[in-house]
Amino acid sequence: MQAKTLAAVVVSAVIFAIAGWVVGSKSGTVSILKHSHDQKDCKGKECKVDIKVECSDPGRPTPASCEPYSDKAEVIEVDKDTKAINFEVKTSPFDFNQTDGIKFSSLNDGDKAFACAPQGGSNKKYDCTITSAKPYTLYKYSIHIETLDRTDPWVVNY
Repeated sequence: MQAKTLAAVVVSAVIFAIAGWVVGSKSGTVSILKHSHDQKDCKGKECKVDIKVECSDPGRPTPASCEPYSDKAEVIEVDKDTKAINFEVKTSPFDFNQTDGIKFSSLNDGDKAFACAPQGGSNKKYDCTITSAKPYTLYKYSIHIETLDRTDPWVVNY
């Protein structure tokens, strides 16, 4: 009985090892892209945020190889005197998704506090008017670039 159990364990281990090697050898590579994770102080002033796209293979941009991000604005600080946040895509040939290029989540009523829409007939600009942001509140938003996955930075209202 012990010999049969040992044989079954060895055969199972070999099968899983071969299957793991086959699956692992066919999967793509994972790249960690480096970009700034700074905060941007927009308290009491005009707030312009550059959106950039970093790709591990710029010649073949895919959702697996590219990441949109807020340049030097991973966290955006606003206050009662900040009227809007103006986002602009700076990396060619990328454009905002025109339906939800910038979208605030319902977390802390962010979808009600920020009214976002494409601007100027350009697929590169999205403006979010601050309508009712609560003091000392954290808001999550997403950046949606055509053909890429969404990313989710933060806005903090002081």
